[in-house]
Amino acid sequence: MNLGSEISCVLTDGSQPVSNAVGPVLEVREAMYVLEKKAHPSTLVEKTVGIAGALLELSGKSNKADEDLLGSGKSLAEFREIIGAQRGDATISADAIPVGKFTAPVQAPEKGYTCSINSIIIVGIARASGAPERSGRRNHHS
Repeated sequence: MNLGSEISCVLTDGSQPVSNAVGPVLEVREAMYVLEKKAHPSTLVEKTVGIAGALLELSGKSNKADEDLLGSGKSLAEFREIIGAQRGDATISADAIPVGKFTAPVQAPEKGYTCSINSIIIVGIARASGAPERSGRRNHHS
């Protein structure tokens, strides 16, 4: 049966984290920091912009004039519109998003590159510290 829908697939590697945050609240804050131009974790921006670009192209809404939606502030405005439509505070900033009482920044003891991270262990530590489980997800795999 042909439903007349065009389907596309974007393959990405989900085996390793793409951001510096663990847990739903910290991940949303980090995404908002990117939209507010306060932080730019390159892997997070690269993956997000790539997927968003594919969605815009598939929807026929890709426009060369809007190529820099992230830098122009249009992405933040759209995100705030979505928050408002869900009856949230559309004026909230990343810094105003409340986080849990247990947080711990982890600094590397020396310069270098991380080759891999055991996300299952990190998620277990985050949950033991009070990070909520993402809604609708019951396993530890991303």
